[in-house]
This record gives sequence, structure tokens and C-alpha cells, in this order.
Amino acid sequence: MRIFTLACLAPWFLVACGDDGDGPPESPHCDYTETAEGTNDTTAEDSGLDVGSKTGTLCGKIDNGHFSGDTIDRDIFHVTVGGSGNLLVEFGGDGVEDLPDFTVRIFDSAAVPSLVATGTFDGDLGTHAAFLAQLPPAEYDVVVSGSGTADIAAPVSYKVHIVADDPDKRAPAITTEANYTEGHDNGDNLGNDVVDVNFASDPSFTMASGSAEPTGITINSGKSTHITGQSAMVTGTDEYLDRDTYEITTDKVANELTIRLNWTAGTADLDFIVFEEGQLTPSIESNITGNDGQELQTFAVKPNTKYWVWVGAFNGSAGLPMAYDLSIYGSAYTP
Repeated sequence: MRIFTLACLAPWFLVACGDDGDGPPESPHCDYTETAEGTNDTTAEDSGLDVGSKTGTLCGKIDNGHFSGDTIDRDIFHVTVGGSGNLLVEFGGDGVEDLPDFTVRIFDSAAVPSLVATGTFDGDLGTHAAFLAQLPPAEYDVVVSGSGTADIAAPVSYKVHIVADDPDKRAPAITTEANYTEGHDNGDNLGNDVVDVNFASDPSFTMASGSAEPTGITINSGKSTHITGQSAMVTGTDEYLDRDTYEITTDKVANELTIRLNWTAGTADLDFIVFEEGQLTPSIESNITGNDGQELQTFAVKPNTKYWVWVGAFNGSAGLPMAYDLSIYGSAYTP
């Protein structure tokens, strides 16, 4: 399913902060630690944090002994969102990979609360999880939950790191000379078509006959790279016209990527998807419906791993061929 620009639920980015050293960054300290385990599954603890004005980290545990239905444990924290309302939410912890489901949700403070942002940890995709939520300044509840089919043997500690973020400053579009330019799409524009994408089908992703562009690029923590390409007017067999794929590799500490796809706004709708090499479960799908000339995501990945960055022009796009730019930033985060 594609995402429309008017969607009110906005897990826009899987994101985290960076470090350009050789070792992992320091884990954030706790600004508020869970104190009401017996009641915070239904009544929010008041953290006292204004997470829109400054960084705040919530710490707690998914405890055993509270299993009910499919919920292992749930903790609710009340926070204030001030400032611009653009939040970067990063979360994880030792042992969360053993939870069948570990999710952070943010609800507004309406009489009937609405879910306004969410993110779920997937240990097969990365070392942690995160998302960016654009929220009007107000009061909110952060709900941290672990779910499964049975209780756990021992508590699992977690951190939820919440900070204001400005991705336009953190990861701006790169306009300098490209580090790699598309060069293996062949005369039929099918040479680098590695994955067919059809959101109306199950499965939505199937292997195509092309090969990924051998960019030779390693994404280093704290560094950036620039790839350029062209989306051609070619009829595809799925929901996309031209599909281009670039192979990149993360270095030994980079466990997050920020990717910004830019093209000339007006008539074309370009998307990008990232897959671990040879896999058909996306690490991220950036497929906002619109022709405003930009897709932007930050998301968790694995260090020392090869990835395919897939770019496609959605059916109905006009004005092709269309040049585009991929700005890719590497970073590292430790829960």
C-alpha cells in the first residue's frame, strides 16, 4: 500500500543521531525512569519532560508477570511537546530483540485519544528502531509495549530517546559532484531493475532480471555520499515505470541511513525502497504519493551489510525522463 500525503499517521523516518568515530556512540542517559510499574499500564506516569524543547530519554522495563491477552507489559508516559513539534524518537535496548513485538506509540490528549505516530523494532532489519513524528505542540502519551504469545522469563530494559530534529539541516540535499552516476541501465532501461513492486499484490515484492549498479560505495558513520540517475519513460510490468537499483555497503559502525531523493517537482512521482541485498523485506519504504520533488527517510540498518537502494517512477508519472539525486548519510546510534 502506498502512503498518501494527507495521512495523519506519520512514522516518517527510522532515525538516529550520528558519530563519526571508529567506535559506537555513547548511549543516552535517562532523563526519566519508570516508577509506577503497577499502574502505568492504564494511567500515564507524568515524566515532566518537554520533549519538543530539549532532548528527553524515557527509561523503563518490559516486565514479566503482567502477561494478559497478547500483551507482555505496557508502560505509559505523559510528555509535553513544545517547540516546532518535529520529534525524532529512537528506541531499543539489550534483549528487545527477543520480544516478538516491541512498539512505541504516541497518542494525543483528546477525550478519545488518537494514534498520531508509531514505530516498531525489528531485529532482522537493524540494531534499534526510530521514527520522526510531526506533532502540534500539546500534551501527549508515549505508550511502550511488548507483545507476544507468552510471558517472558525476565524483565527487558529499554530506552526511548526523544529529541527535536531538523533533517533539512542534519541531512540536506547534496548538490556537489556525484560520487556515482547511473551507468548500467542498458538501452532498454531494464538493466538495473532488480525488484518488481506492486502494492496491490501479495507478495508486493518479487525479483526482477536486472542487476544492481555496482557503485562501490561504503557508507561511513558521519559521512555522506551523492548518487545521480535518470528515471526513464519505460513501461514496467508492475506499478512502476523505470526502476533503478544501486548497491551500497554500510561500514563497521553505521547502523542508520538517511536518504533524501530529489527531483524536479511538478509532474513525476518518484519513490525509493531499501532492501538488504538479496532480501525482499524492505528496510524502509519511502512512497509518499505526490510530485513535490522529494522523499526523505531515516531508518535503522545493520553495520557491514550490503543494501539495494531502489528508485522508481510510479505509474502515471509524466515529464520523463527525469533526473534525480540521492543524498545518503550514514550515522550510528546506541540505545
